[in-house]
Amino acid sequence: MKKRIGTADALARLEALCARSEQCSYEIKQRLWRWGICGDAADEILDMLTDGRYVDDSRYAESFVRDKYRFARWGRVKIRMSLAAKRIPRDVIDEAMSAIDSSEYVSMAYRTVCAKLRQLPADMSRAEMRARLLRFAMGRGYESALIVRILDSRRLWHQEDC
Repeated sequence: MKKRIGTADALARLEALCARSEQCSYEIKQRLWRWGICGDAADEILDMLTDGRYVDDSRYAESFVRDKYRFARWGRVKIRMSLAAKRIPRDVIDEAMSAIDSSEYVSMAYRTVCAKLRQLPADMSRAEMRARLLRFAMGRGYESALIVRILDSRRLWHQEDC
């Protein structure tokens, strides 16, 4: 059986964790629950972390959106769903998502689909390529209307442009 962690030790550990990386309140609550701290004690620790600005869900959401968009090349749908799964409020998600530039977003989606197209075998039928690219881009979280617009563009199918 795991040794229970005291509230003072938990607070110190969480302060160190939050100083290293952004954490949202849901992740903190989950960690406290795994440590056997719940109820009023968990709420008190979370309040102290929030008051000390170690935990800030809006700052977390902005960082998450920026990282997943720029580095992982996720689309809006996947980012929004991931933040919702972490119990981030909708208005905070909307605010963080507004940082994504629309024209840059379309360009990123195009480049992502284009890169995947280059990886597909040349002898594959165009219909199968379209199906794979559609599934790939939807898995990355891009909107289906945007994907179809990209797949319908002539520019995509000319390999020298990709």
